[in-house]
Amino acid sequence: MRAVDALVEDRDVLVVNSPDLVRRQSVPLGAKAGTAIAILSVMVGLLAADLVPPAVAGLGAATAMVPFRVISSRHFGDN
Repeated sequence: MRAVDALVEDRDVLVVNSPDLVRRQSVPLGAKAGTAIAILSVMVGLLAADLVPPAVAGLGAATAMVPFRVISSRHFGDN
């Protein structure tokens, strides 16, 4: 995290939190993080290859999160 420390001294960058607070904000990946990363990778691949429009890629990735149980209906509000 020396890069964060270097930014503290840079006059062109406004650091809003101390480097120690930024370091403490990282958390371990959850149980379904690998699946989410795979879905995201497929979406980025589709976009990079220009196979589908961005809206279709985004909606497809968001929809794929449900059957793979990365998210569930309890994430959508009052249930």
